[in-house]
Amino acid sequence: MSTRFSECPCCHSKSLQLSNNKNYTPPKSSMDFFYGGYSKIENVVSCLQCGFKFINNLADNYESFYQNFGNEDQGYSDGDVKRAEFYQDFKCRIKTQVGISLDSFESVLDIGAGDGEFLFSLNDEIVKYAIEPSPLLRNNLRKNNVSSYKDISEVPKEKKFQLITMNDLLEHVEDPNEFISKVMDYLEPDGIIIISVPDYSRLPARILGNNYYLTTPMHFSYFTWRSMKALLKNNDCVGEALIIKAPMMKAKLSDALKWLKIKPTKSISNILDLVPIGYRSNFIAVVRKVK
Repeated sequence: MSTRFSECPCCHSKSLQLSNNKNYTPPKSSMDFFYGGYSKIENVVSCLQCGFKFINNLADNYESFYQNFGNEDQGYSDGDVKRAEFYQDFKCRIKTQVGISLDSFESVLDIGAGDGEFLFSLNDEIVKYAIEPSPLLRNNLRKNNVSSYKDISEVPKEKKFQLITMNDLLEHVEDPNEFISKVMDYLEPDGIIIISVPDYSRLPARILGNNYYLTTPMHFSYFTWRSMKALLKNNDCVGEALIIKAPMMKAKLSDALKWLKIKPTKSISNILDLVPIGYRSNFIAVVRKVK
């Protein structure tokens, strides 16, 4: 069995199981890539020890799909997701359950910043930096006084941050273990890293397996609480990760339909959008640099 990783990048177990998708068809558009589901994934590898999963054969030219993110066909405002409200709840949950105020830091680097909604939820006095692959979104961030880079390799090596955040980012990188090691180099001693990813410990994810709605080509990795703790433990310069549930995300019903590959007419969408929904899909890992 040939797999992209010879051992689990989280717990280093060699007990890996490969499953091939007999109904696979490659993604041909951004919508296929972001919301195509398991039908657009060729194969998935599961770690039998920690529950981590990863796509074995990544979509061809996937970088182009990310480059186009934020255009008229695919944007962060789809379905009127209440992201600003979510991030206020996000901050409150970390303060009450972890004892850390995200408004108390002097500098922050948000990796995979998107439209900057998280950064804009922070205190105006915080110096803000972002990494965002989409040129459109990156330019918008710069217009709002956020120093922005396309890739972490563009950030000056001497630059250090008190807080580094990754909201819905780590599941999109090819090698999460290698990426975490790179990110640690930019964190000040005693600095904090906060990671939010889709939660594959949830009962629906365990029951549905590869048919769970968040199993889709844009997500290269699928984390459980156990696998995330193992991943962060690999880096000996950090303490033990504390993991909590993310708050509810509020949206309109039309936002959920894209995951089910349902595209109603505009008139029906207008009716459906009168129905608010809430869903919880992520967990949050908080870890401090101790060396």
